[in-house]
Amino acid sequence: MLIEQRPSKDGAGWIELPVAQFRLDAGGWNVYGMDSGGRWRPVPEIPPSDDFQA
Repeated sequence: MLIEQRPSKDGAGWIELPVAQFRLDAGGWNVYGMDSGGRWRPVPEIPPSDDFQA
């Protein structure tokens, strides 16, 4: 999972925000993003790949 860390509004700590998930499915590595309802959905602009770094 890719997580963004940023300072909290009060400056007392950090908050973590999930940005993306990487899943190895039958078609290769897929990138998922969170929708407005908090569910992970495939990102259609990024096609599956056998090469994780691609």
